[in-house]
Amino acid sequence: MRSGANFTIAPPALIELTRGLIKSGAAHFDSDKMVFAWLHEQNFGILPLPYPFMTKVLGSSITPRGRVEPQHYRELISMVSGAADFADFIKKTADTVWQDVSRADQIHSDELDKEIAALGSLAKLGRDHNYARRLSQKLEIPGCRPNPLILARRFSAALEFLESSIVKIRSGSNPRKNYPGL
Repeated sequence: MRSGANFTIAPPALIELTRGLIKSGAAHFDSDKMVFAWLHEQNFGILPLPYPFMTKVLGSSITPRGRVEPQHYRELISMVSGAADFADFIKKTADTVWQDVSRADQIHSDELDKEIAALGSLAKLGRDHNYARRLSQKLEIPGCRPNPLILARRFSAALEFLESSIVKIRSGSNPRKNYPGL
C-alpha cells in the first residue's frame, strides 16, 4: 500500500464471500470472480482461525483442531480467480480441503449452531466463571498451562464479547434470532 498500511483478511470475511458465491452460483459467478481476482492480485495476509491464532500467540504447541490454514484460503482465492466458470470452480475444489465448498452455507450454519449451543451451556454454569482460567486449562499442554492473567490481557476483547453474549443468553435472548450477525 502506498500509505504504508497493511491489510490482513480474517477468515470469516472470506467465508462470507464464499457463501455468497455459492448461493448465487453460476448466475453471478463473473461478478463474484472479480472480487476474488482483486483479492488474489493484492496478496493480502490472511489470519489463522481463532484457535490456531491463540495457540501461536501463547507459544503453545497444541495441534490446531481444524484442517484449514491461511494457505488454504489463498488456494481458495486462486481457485475462484482462475476458474473459467462456476462449474470449473467446483471441479477445482475436488481433492482439496474445499471439496465440500458447495455445502459452505450448511457447514457454516452447523458450526454456528454448535457454537451457540456451547454459549448456552456456558450460560447455564453460573455467573462467576473465570473464562480466562477455563481457557487456560483447555490450552494446557503437558506440564505447561498458559497463565490466565496473560490470557485475559491478550484476549480481553474476545473474553468481553464472550461474557456479554452469555449475559444476553441468560436474559432470554436467542442469538440465532436476535443477533443474526453473531
